Amino acid sequence: MHNHKHFHEREEKSDTKNIKIVFFMNLIFMIVEIIGGFLTNSMAVMSDAVHDFGDCVTLAMNWFLEEYSVKQDDEKYTYGYRRYSLVGVVINTVVLVTGSVLIITEALKRISHPQKLESGGMIALAVAGVIVNSLAVLRLRKGKKLTERAVMLHLMEDVLGWAAVLIAGIFIKLFELYIIDTILSIVIAAFVLSNVIKNFKETAGIFLQAVPSGYNIIKLRKKMIRVKGILDIHDIHLWSLDGINNIISFHCVVPYDILTDEVLKIKYRLKKYLKYIGINHITIEIEYD
Repeated sequence: MHNHKHFHEREEKSDTKNIKIVFFMNLIFMIVEIIGGFLTNSMAVMSDAVHDFGDCVTLAMNWFLEEYSVKQDDEKYTYGYRRYSLVGVVINTVVLVTGSVLIITEALKRISHPQKLESGGMIALAVAGVIVNSLAVLRLRKGKKLTERAVMLHLMEDVLGWAAVLIAGIFIKLFELYIIDTILSIVIAAFVLSNVIKNFKETAGIFLQAVPSGYNIIKLRKKMIRVKGILDIHDIHLWSLDGINNIISFHCVVPYDILTDEVLKIKYRLKKYLKYIGINHITIEIEYD
């Protein structure tokens, strides 16, 4: 047991280390992008810089959460500290919406008056973007935690985004089609906005304690009421703490003359099923009829 505990401690430290490394890689490259975007006069590069800024905020929050994930609930935060991630989503939303709107506004001005770009610098930045984000993906690909896997998938999108910038840079260099940069910047900004809106809607649902995605209260009740010895189930409340940790409470009605051992078996079967479908904090109120 002692060795098993140390194994998990080493694993958690490794997870946090990976997030830290990828965060600093993104932060340094984002600064390079902003400088490069001004020097090359490329709106597509600036759009990716805004996108990478959002990545940095997300990674910083994940890093913060990894550090706090070992902190237990206390008398002030009885559910622990996991909802800090939702605060990060709100901050991320404000920053990315503002940045994306500014990019789109500037890009629309350039449609009728395309500006000359430094295509060579644009290509160099795109190659660096593909390399940096690919290294970050490789760093996280063996991660077991949901946070690492989610960030890895997001960084894979970044690789594709930089590949698009690279192709655009080559076309601009060969054919001087400067409008491609403007169009690509609008596409990238629109893509960022669509993801931001989607994530914010999910976050709002969590704050409002909506039923988590993938669950149906009616079907769930029908499934649970099949357990032998249950007469009825009512007052079901199902919500998510942070989009990952789901919580349920409900009243379970059983016959008044049922044995205590049978009640314990019912609760065991219900908890086993609920944990199997991803609900890990369960409160069952027993009522006798």
